[in-house]
Amino acid sequence: MDRGHLFLGKFLLALLLGLLAARPAMADDAPQAPRCLANAPADVAVGTLLNANVQWHCATRPSGLAKLPVDSEAERVLVRFAISVADPAPLFFTTRLGTFDALTLAVRTDEQGWTSRTLSTAEMTSQPTGPTILANLPETAGKPREVIAIIDRPSHAPTVLNAQLHEADPARTAQAQRTMVLIAIVLGMVLLPILFDLTFYNVLRQSFLPWHMAMSASFGLLLFTRSGLINIIAPVGIEAWRFLMIAGLTAAIASSLMFMRSFIEPGKLAPRIAAVIPWVVWMCIILTGLHALSIPLLRPVSSTLHAVGVVVPFALIVVVILQSVWRGSRAGFFILIGWVPIIASILGRILTNLTPLALPSDMLTAFYIGMMTEMVATAMAVGYRFMKLKKERDLARAEAVALDTLSSSDPLTGLGNRRAIEPQFEQLRREGFNTIALIDLDEFKHVNDEFGHAIGDDVLKAVAIALRPDRDTMAVRLGGEEFMLLLRGAKAAERAERMRQAIPVIVAREVAALDRIVTASMGVISIQRNTRFEIAFEELYAKVDRLLYEAKAQGRNRTVKEKLSAFVAHVRREAANAA
Repeated sequence: MDRGHLFLGKFLLALLLGLLAARPAMADDAPQAPRCLANAPADVAVGTLLNANVQWHCATRPSGLAKLPVDSEAERVLVRFAISVADPAPLFFTTRLGTFDALTLAVRTDEQGWTSRTLSTAEMTSQPTGPTILANLPETAGKPREVIAIIDRPSHAPTVLNAQLHEADPARTAQAQRTMVLIAIVLGMVLLPILFDLTFYNVLRQSFLPWHMAMSASFGLLLFTRSGLINIIAPVGIEAWRFLMIAGLTAAIASSLMFMRSFIEPGKLAPRIAAVIPWVVWMCIILTGLHALSIPLLRPVSSTLHAVGVVVPFALIVVVILQSVWRGSRAGFFILIGWVPIIASILGRILTNLTPLALPSDMLTAFYIGMMTEMVATAMAVGYRFMKLKKERDLARAEAVALDTLSSSDPLTGLGNRRAIEPQFEQLRREGFNTIALIDLDEFKHVNDEFGHAIGDDVLKAVAIALRPDRDTMAVRLGGEEFMLLLRGAKAAERAERMRQAIPVIVAREVAALDRIVTASMGVISIQRNTRFEIAFEELYAKVDRLLYEAKAQGRNRTVKEKLSAFVAHVRREAANAA
């Protein structure tokens, strides 16, 4: 393990310990939980209700509230807090983020009886310490002995069951402030992979990278809203806050499923499961969207729609991860590591909200830990996959280049072949290669017949040395004993002539077994500078080939040249004998 990984491990461990230490931040002032719940008619006046004989249902501990025979989503729900002599005087009321028609907080003291105030959802204060809202209790002359919260038409049960009283604002404790700093760091870590994904996507256009970016952004939005950090950085109304938190959860689930579908290796996920994922994603978006919109007509089933819209895709996520791991997916293994804490926190929340086993809990600490592990594990998985795909791509490119090189080069001489020039002829002309020379060895057949093909091959290799290409010269072997030069720059034709005349000297030096001089004939065409006209390679080749055979017909070992111009009707030809 290198120093970078060791440092990252230590940093994550320190952050984890910090979050665990900050877990009781909400409980620094020993919040008081209710013991009794009741339902009451919505049309009864608050004053009458406070002095009436309400049928209370009480539990010995807060975790027993969910088991009471009380409808926590009824038209009106009453929550009662008993304040003992030893308890500190509460000043604040908090509960889980949700909506309601009205909240009446009533405080009874021995000195002045009942004092109450009624608030709407919009009058509650958003808390930066989690998905909670806060209201001040009515001011009283003496110490409260009893507090009753009357909640009209709560949007869901946690708004009732998570009610608490505090002697101080939970968001203003020192430990709460430290917690928010740690959460801000986690948020930065969750969003950081987006930068790497953008870099990776510029190199490899893989579909899983945009989905991973969407997943990171969605988890960032969910963490930003669910932690309450939004109320410090960009405060919004409670309705908007609730909507954004539901949207963040929906986007996180949907993008996670689509990321897994595109990221897990082929064959590691059953085709039927892969096919059903988009449908489940749309179901999740529709059902949770209906819940987020708080449509009055759907109020009786809104919480059920939300639960189905979350539980079903969450169950599918678990199935996808387990099946991919079972089938040996390396990507699935990374995803499993990252998702274990998230699965634990979401599963705990689902169980506590849908069953009467315990008080509903957001399991925020497990959720934050899950954010970190998910970020690290999936980022490592994406990085591993990126490097693997890049290596495969680079290898494929190298093989393609090698094949292209083999297909465009002559294996005997090492020069290029016709494919090295013809496909890019127009581009070469634009780069200034306006002189073409066609060279053919004189009476080369006699060399092969008298000395053998091995000596003939040595002669061809020696010719390649004489025609050595450079920055302004391209040399190719067209086949047999025929070679072509493309030249640019000043005195290109003269340079081609010097290379032709060097052939006998270099062949004699390189092929000692040959007792005869090997000469060459050449045809040369020069296109005048600044001349712009289209001419195909085949047409130019045919012209220079005729010049070559003119040189052969004039006695071999010579050059015939021609200059082309788009504006001159005739051409100028000249023959040059060998020196």
